[in-house]
Amino acid sequence: MEKLRWQYVKDITSIAVFSVGIIYFLDSTFGKPVPRYLYSLIIFLAIWLYNKCLWKIVSPRQNFSGKWWGYTNYTCLQRHVVKTESELPTTRQHDIAINQSPFEIRIESSEGAGMVYWKSESMQLEGNTIKMSYLVTRKQDDIQLGFPKITKGIEELEVVEINFWGMPTRMKGTFHHAALDQCNLYSGETEYFKKRKKNAIQKEPK
Repeated sequence: MEKLRWQYVKDITSIAVFSVGIIYFLDSTFGKPVPRYLYSLIIFLAIWLYNKCLWKIVSPRQNFSGKWWGYTNYTCLQRHVVKTESELPTTRQHDIAINQSPFEIRIESSEGAGMVYWKSESMQLEGNTIKMSYLVTRKQDDIQLGFPKITKGIEELEVVEINFWGMPTRMKGTFHHAALDQCNLYSGETEYFKKRKKNAIQKEPK
């Protein structure tokens, strides 16, 4: 997020300078002072518009906001976690929604197979990589298999594909889960795809 914040500072500074230029232009054009409240209004609208959507255009590589679908593949299971290994589906699919602004990034509470919900507790954006910790509450079916009702997870995802505009469309990474009073219980690989109406040209990020 550090890169995104510095970009925000530079862009907001440019907006302020541009707004001052507009005020002076209006003053000279109409030959009389423009009400000062108009200056504040222009600044406010420009900053609001930037926070709402313009930052996504300026920094497409840092734009992870939106809906994603993905799956987790359990590659390392501790035998005492489940009653029998054959009872456990090794791959699960679920959706997530990422809310992002120039100042923060977080995953909203979402429901998936075997889970009541999971929600990020902390999230960090470093270049093309997302690191996060989250809390998972599991459904009764998973609890009967031997899963703890509540587990904490950590996940690290890296962008592997972007679209024509440079926005991330596919992420891959690893995850580790542990119960609140136990050591690491299971881990694996995870992959997410950005939901979109139309397919876009994709390329590998540099």
